[in-house]
Formats: sequence, C-alpha cells, structure tokens
Amino acid sequence: MVTASKGKSFQRNLLLSIGGVFLLFAVCFSVYQYRREKEYKIDILHSRLQMYNYEMAQTLGEDSLTSPPSFTTMWRAIAWRAFACRSSTGTDGWCSTVTTPI
Repeated sequence: MVTASKGKSFQRNLLLSIGGVFLLFAVCFSVYQYRREKEYKIDILHSRLQMYNYEMAQTLGEDSLTSPPSFTTMWRAIAWRAFACRSSTGTDGWCSTVTTPI
C-alpha cells in the first residue's frame, strides 16, 4: 500500500512539474511575442509617417522648406491624399502608390 501511494505521488509531482514548466514557457513566449509585435507596429507607424512627411514635402515643393506654404495648398494636398487613399484598394488601408497632382 505504501509503495502504491508513493508511485501516484511521484507521477502527480512529475505531471505538475512538467505542466508548470510548459506553462512558464508559454507565458514567457507570449510576453516575448507581445513585445515584438508592439515594436513591429511602432516601426510600421513610424515608416508610414515618414512616407507621409516625404509626400507632403514633395507636394508642397522644395521652396516650402524655406518659405511657409499657403494654408490652402496644404489642405488641398491633404484632401487629395485622403480622397486617393479611399478610392484605391489597399489590403491594410494604406495606399503607398498614390501621387499627388498639385
């Protein structure tokens, strides 16, 4: 009787140990993936904003770096970009092939 009790106790402890290690691994992996995904999304947002800044500079012209552009010209460029993005078909909602005709 005593040996049967020790056998079940050993099996139960082994199961709990292996289960605990697996659970710890799963939690660590999930935290790592969450941080990696968050960093990736930040990088994507940064690159999109850089592209938007570049397109705005191109739209407003090179002289806009020395003299401020007119308010109307800037809003026309923003409105054109918004219209072109809505009318294009992008998989992630971002249209990178639109050229601004202003």
